[in-house]
Amino acid sequence: MHDHNGTTTVTANTWVDGSGECDLATFAGASTRYGTHGAVEAGTLGMRFGGVPAGLTPSHDELINAVKAAKLKGHSLLDKEDSLMARLPLSGDIGIFIVDAEYNALQARSISDAEIYAREKAWAYLAACQTMPGWEHAYLNVTGPILGTRESRHVNATYRLTADDITSGRHFDDVVALGAWAMEYHHTAGVESKWISVKDRETYDNPLRTLISVDTPNLYAAGRAADGDQYAGGSLRVMGTALATGHAAGVAAALHAAAGNPVPARQVQQELQRQDARLAGI
Repeated sequence: MHDHNGTTTVTANTWVDGSGECDLATFAGASTRYGTHGAVEAGTLGMRFGGVPAGLTPSHDELINAVKAAKLKGHSLLDKEDSLMARLPLSGDIGIFIVDAEYNALQARSISDAEIYAREKAWAYLAACQTMPGWEHAYLNVTGPILGTRESRHVNATYRLTADDITSGRHFDDVVALGAWAMEYHHTAGVESKWISVKDRETYDNPLRTLISVDTPNLYAAGRAADGDQYAGGSLRVMGTALATGHAAGVAAALHAAAGNPVPARQVQQELQRQDARLAGI
């Protein structure tokens, strides 16, 4: 490990990779992949617009028309025409996630170029939004400190969660975390995302096997590093599910370290429940 005091060596019997980019797994030589099925999700820059009157309800139709009109005038930075918009508490700002970018999340130059491009794009969207009724005095209050990366490397685990597992409501005997967010997949910048709901809009099971490296049995993965196919990964990556898989991976790794070998899934489930984790059907 490298920090401000220099280099330190850390040893352990088990490890959890919660880095997002699978750095630990990759540097250790474990099996990983970049993207899934040859595709990688686009990232998004969050923005907050101030100066929009408190009584005004954001209109998606007006946003679409404003962006279309700006594009007809030659504003080449604009692509996506609609987005999630929400009035934020306390500040009263309008949060919007319309600025997408494609980049390699493992390469500093690619990230830097995307950061510059996305912020130029943010100003272009502000100009378009200022043409909407009531938005004349809107201003760009803040952009996200970094681009929101949805996908880069994944650990290749002993089981890969599939879209069919989620849409069919499949249950697993070794479930250690629940997911509830739809499979939200952003193919490319500026293109409407794909949205596939969980069966009956309930929860789905994440089995312990999706968190265990296929070739490094004392390595566990959490968050978007966990193993799901192209669309299942679009649900596994979200924050609520990442917290749950992080909890599960930490417990499994700790029990593994204490026992000196991997423990049965039932033992992991019992400890998770003792710690107030929610596991449906257990």
